Amino acid sequence: MKKTVLLFCILALFLLLSACEGATHNADIHIGASTMFSEFELQSAADAVLVKFKDFYDCDLQKLWYDETVSASYIEEIYMVYGKGSVNGADKENVIILMSEFYVGENACVSLNRNSMITHWRWILIRASSADEWIVDDWGYSG
Repeated sequence: MKKTVLLFCILALFLLLSACEGATHNADIHIGASTMFSEFELQSAADAVLVKFKDFYDCDLQKLWYDETVSASYIEEIYMVYGKGSVNGADKENVIILMSEFYVGENACVSLNRNSMITHWRWILIRASSADEWIVDDWGYSG
């Protein structure tokens, strides 16, 4: 009997914890074409965002995309001048920005606008070199 109760408690805890993650399973992902990055590099960046998004409690990722013009412009004009790129030593060739849209549930972090759709959310990823994995360095609303 004790084993059954323990097994039930473990299962309930697992289900509770898995429900806390940000949902990515229905996301529409468009990594597009790039002159700067290979399809593998773009997919690796998208995969890194999908992993990080699981930290966004009670949020549901709807879209994730790469737009080379938007990415290059933001990197050059904002990230490398005023953002973390100005202090972390990142080379602009090893920075990529993906955009997303996601729904924020009623139990999400208070810093997000609950029960709303967030559009044009920016994910900034960096890597030490083209041989290294992408790391999500920063994120936020791009207005």
